Amino acid sequence: MPAMGTDSKRITKQIDVRGLVCPYPIIETRKALKEIQVGEHLEVVTDNPPTANETMPQLCKLKRMKYERVETQPGVWRFVIEKSEHAK
Repeated sequence: MPAMGTDSKRITKQIDVRGLVCPYPIIETRKALKEIQVGEHLEVVTDNPPTANETMPQLCKLKRMKYERVETQPGVWRFVIEKSEHAK
């Protein structure tokens, strides 16, 4: 997905799933996505490498959502996901 330039995007909802292992970060992300509208942004913070490198990008691609992933510190990633109409 193309970069979103999230500095100018307003975060609608934030979740911190540090300490959780798969599949729980994805379960919590899906729950949070149900609480926001199409076009709004969800911030997810994780410290689980499989979530950051595999399952979260797969979820975003499957649901055709734009996202940005940044490693904020070693072993901690921040995702900003723009909800698409396919994420229902």
